This record gives sequence, C-alpha cells and structure tokens, in this order.
Amino acid sequence: MSTGKAFKVLVTHPEVPQAGIDLLKENCEIIQVESLPTNRAELLEKIRGVDGVLWGGHEPLNAEVLDAAGPQLKSISTISAGIDYVDVPEVKKRKIPLGHTPTVLNTAVADLAVGLLIAAGRRFHEGRRKIETDNWENYHLNWMLGQDIRDSTVGFFGFGGIGQAIAKRLSGFDISQVLYTTRRRVHKEIEEELNAKKVDFDTLLAQSDFIVIASPLTADTQGVFNATAFNKMKQTAVLVNIGRGKIVKQHDLYLALKSNRIFAAGLDVTDPEPMLATDRLLALENVVILPHIGSATNRTRAEMATIAAHNVLRGLVGEPMLSPEQEANGAECKSLQIVLGWVGLWENFPLSISLLPLPRASSLSMSTVRAATSAAFKVLISHPNVPAPALELLRSRGAETIICQSVPPCREEILQKLPGVDAIYWAHYQPLNAGILDAAGPQLRCVSTMSSGIDFVDVPEVKKRKIPLGHTPGVVKNSVADLSIGLMIAAGRHFHAGRNDIESSQWKTELIDWRMGQEIRDSVIGFFGFGGISQAIAKRLQCWDVAKILYHTRTRKENEGEFNAEHVPFERLLQESDFLVVAAPLTDETRGKFNAKAFALMKSSAVFVNVARGGLVIQSDLHEALTKGQIFAAGLDVTTPEPLPADDPILKLPNCVILPHLGTQTMKTTIEMSLLAANNIINAIEGKPMIRPAY
Repeated sequence: MSTGKAFKVLVTHPEVPQAGIDLLKENCEIIQVESLPTNRAELLEKIRGVDGVLWGGHEPLNAEVLDAAGPQLKSISTISAGIDYVDVPEVKKRKIPLGHTPTVLNTAVADLAVGLLIAAGRRFHEGRRKIETDNWENYHLNWMLGQDIRDSTVGFFGFGGIGQAIAKRLSGFDISQVLYTTRRRVHKEIEEELNAKKVDFDTLLAQSDFIVIASPLTADTQGVFNATAFNKMKQTAVLVNIGRGKIVKQHDLYLALKSNRIFAAGLDVTDPEPMLATDRLLALENVVILPHIGSATNRTRAEMATIAAHNVLRGLVGEPMLSPEQEANGAECKSLQIVLGWVGLWENFPLSISLLPLPRASSLSMSTVRAATSAAFKVLISHPNVPAPALELLRSRGAETIICQSVPPCREEILQKLPGVDAIYWAHYQPLNAGILDAAGPQLRCVSTMSSGIDFVDVPEVKKRKIPLGHTPGVVKNSVADLSIGLMIAAGRHFHAGRNDIESSQWKTELIDWRMGQEIRDSVIGFFGFGGISQAIAKRLQCWDVAKILYHTRTRKENEGEFNAEHVPFERLLQESDFLVVAAPLTDETRGKFNAKAFALMKSSAVFVNVARGGLVIQSDLHEALTKGQIFAAGLDVTTPEPLPADDPILKLPNCVILPHLGTQTMKTTIEMSLLAANNIINAIEGKPMIRPAY
C-alpha cells in the first residue's frame, strides 16, 4: 500500500539516531533493517526497489548490495567518516551519488585523540595494572615517569579536519611546534594559527615527540607505519592511531613496543576489528587500546545521522550532497604523530637540564643564585633518587650532601643521619614532625620538601621553631594539568570499560549507541579550588569550545577574567558542572567535602576528577554514586588509602579510571621540582627568602 510519499529509503541499522530518521520521514517512506548485528539476508531483501539508502554500521557495501537494490537507486550516504568498507569504484561506475559524514565527528575524535596521547604518554594502563597487582612503588622518585606534552614536537601524518582540531586543542599545552605530512600543503593561515610546518615523512618520524595517525586508509597509507618507520622514530615516541588499523602493521608495532623501540602507543583502531581477546598487544603494558569509539558521543552520532539524512535527501532530488564522497577521495592524508621521551634514570640525564626555565622567569636556575657562601653547610637528602642536577646545584653552592640510601625511605636511617645538619631536603611523604626536627638539632636552618602538598608536614611545629619551610607547588601544575585533562577524557569516554570490553570479547561496535561518552565541547567545567593547577587546566581548555568555567574557593580570584571563569557557591558548582575537577589542598575544611550529599546534587551525566588528595572524598560514597548511576564516571589520581589495595571495591567499577598518584611523574617536572627545592634551601642558607615558602 502506497504511503503517498515520493521516495523509499532503507535505513540499514535499527539504532540510527532519531534525528536522522525524523528528517527522512518528512518526505520519504522509511524501511528499516531490524536485525542486530545486521543480517545480510534481511538487508538484501529489504533494499529491493528503494530510492535511497542511509547506511549505518560497517557491513560491506558492494556490487551485491547495489544489484539487490536495483537500477532505480538514486542516493546513498553512510553514517561514518571513513568509507573503506564501501566499494567506491563500483558505486561511482553506476553514477550513484555517495555521501558520508567526515567533519561532524572532528570534535569527538580530536578529544579522544588528546586523551589517548596523554593516557599512553603518562602510562595510564600500566598504572592501573600496578594497582591491580599490588605493585605500587611510588616511593621511588623515578617510578612510572611519563612524557610531557609541554615543549614537545607534535607530528601529524595527515593534517585535515581532525588533525587540525587536535592541534587546536594542543595549542594550550605550550607545545614547541607542529609538524605535518600531507600530499598538499594546508593554507598558510592555518599553518600560522597552529604553528605548523609541512615536512616529509622521514623528518616527521625523526623529529616528532608524539605521532597521531588521523589518515584515511588508502593504497598509499596502508602499512606505512611498519618496522622501517618505527626504527626512524625517537625511542621516546608515543604513537596514536585514530585513523584505520591497517595503516599500521600491527605485528611490527607489537615488536617495537615490546622491545621499547618506541615508548608507548594509544590505539582507537586496530587490525582486525573486533580485536581478539588473545591478541599479543593486549599483553603489553605500554599500549592503551580502545574498541573504536572515537565518535561515540550522543551529540556527535545525532549530528552524523542528520548530515547523512541530508545527503540522502539531496541525492534523491539531484542536489549536491553536504559531504559527498569526493571529499574523502581528495582529502589530504591525515596523521598525527606524537612522540614523548623516556630518558631513563637520573644518572643518564644530561646535567644541562638544570638550566631549564622554572616558574617565574629564570630565578630558579643556577645562573641567578648569588656567589657561594664561604662556609660549607650540610644537607640531609632523604631519598637516593633525588635527581643529579639538584644535588650538583647544592654541591656547587658549598653543600655537603648526606644522602639516605634506603628505598622505601627508612626512618631509622634518616634519624641516624640527621644530627648536625643545616638543612633538610625532604623528598618523600613520611611524616616530617617534631621527632625529625629534634633529631636534626637546634642548628637546623631550613627545610624544603620536594612536593606541592605538605599535609605530611607538622607545619605549626616547624613554624613554632622559626625554621623556614619551602615546597614546590608551582612546578607541578603543568604535568598535573595534563594528567587531569587525560582523566577527564578517559573517564568521560569509557577508556577503562572499553579496554575491559576488548579483553572479555564484548566488542560491540555494531551497536551505534554503544559506549556513548561525554563531550567536553559546550560543557560546563567546574573546579573545586582554583589555584595554579586548576588555572593551568582552564588555560588548556580555552581552545576546546567549553560553555563556561565555574569555580568554588573561599575568596574570588582577581584573575578569573583571564579564564572567563565565574566564582560560585559550592552547591551551584555541584549542580551545574558537567566535569568537576578537585584541585584543592587537604585541610580540616575540605576533608570529606565530596560525600553522599554532594554526589546527590551532581548531574547523572557528570564526570568527577580528583587530582588533589584522596581525603577530600568519602570514597565509599563515591563508590555508591558510581554504582547507582548518580554520576556518570570518575577519574582518580589520588585515593584513600595510598597505596590502594588490589581488592578495593572501587577497582571493580567499569566507570572509574584510577591511577597510582602519577600527577607529577614526568622527567621534566621531577627535575624542576628537585631544582626548586634545592634553590629554596640555598636561598634560606644565604639569608634570602625562599622561592616557594610554605608560610
């Protein structure tokens, strides 16, 4: 029976978002494939006699399908950017307009790519494994050191819409430069805006610190990342692939990662898909793998369906499609390569690193320290892994360094070596209290921790004795800010659950609404605490098209205008934030602030991130909120207790990404922290104010 509508359109997937279906229904009779996964026999039966096809999923679209449809077929559009499952020459031969949805997913995929490069470079998967195997060893200062994005060279293999969207997001991370390899140079204005330079493939491989593949799969790109390519990359390189799995020779990647020829990889695409649960890559700790969920957000999928529907309708009436297939064929080869550096142990790190610029100009480098004091002074170094540049700086100022050798630090050894020292360089989290100060003796002139937080220090006791106390708060903001954004994305986009799905053979990309995550675009970002770390995060997010930034502190920040941030009461912060980042110190006032009452006020779609201290959160209440769906997900770099026991119930939740307190764990940050602590001590010994006093 005729519906009276001009055209018949087949929708090949039962989960195509309603926005696309509603648009087609206005002028077309809709026929829909109901099977999931797609039953090809049903598809071939229902396609007979249709005028248009909206193709959902990745079932092969080939001559068999076109023959079954019949010669009246006038228009096809896929709901995807890549169309490697389409026999494009066959469709073109029959002169059927073919559309796809290449640009609408740029935002979601770019967010995921940044999340992957942070997660891989900062060892998210390996950190999780350390917790689950009771192998938490953060008493080593050089434990689990990752790669900094700051000052890195980011390389793109292909620099189309997705690559440029990634580069735009990274512009807030103070990267050094962007390199890209494409067939054609992008517009000069884009190069200038993104500080990008076109280079050949070998240069890209050799100079990049991060490499992200964002390229379509073609005869030219298939297998281009192979053993030869990996051998040309830095040993500290991180490879991210959000293009297609076959662009990488996966066996060669496995060997490069296993032999530490490159540092790490982050993959949203693999070969094959679904990836087998027995794949050798899954046995490696230095690879973060997701089940192809780059575009999996509700907003992006709805927009993709709408564009595809418009394509079909335009093709039916002979008008140009919004995104015809020719754009894909003519697209420049997209790939972002990002390589981050592992430099190993301190003794192998060049001493010149001590001249790295530190917070507030160059006042922390050796060149700014005044002439050495005539009298030598003794400094207790509480940890043997304090970076060599800091030790050399102290010695160059006349210090005798007394280094404790125990790892974990042994309190008995510390107490034995303390008597008579002039300064204490405290590089771990054991209590620094009256017992330590008494053991040192009355001649003790100063103390500096190599840490931002000092909740392990009896500050009133140190203050009562009028001993200058320093710490290293400003230095950590960049590495913690990067990690925070990584946690926002990893939690909001199902990184942990996605990995579990692969390992349990539950890869379900045939479902259009599978593993739908939360987007940062147009979201409200909330901060509990708005000091250096929160402001560093807010700075990075200025290029992410967020809706607004809210923060709660005791007093309004004078510089809030720099970040378009608004000071709000705590209740409003909870109620309005889509992503809520905790970056406040642990005090009597903040302890347990995030409890059942607080989580009940938050959105059910909210993502909660804690990079401060575990004590700010009642962890059992967070567990309940995540279990009941009161909030969407959480990303934690700090927990209660630390180390977190491997049998803690929060580790069983699929919607919680947990790290073993890795916020400051990069080589650059650790070196800079060590130098700042050393300069605090030097200044105090010379009678000058510490660079970062604790009070």
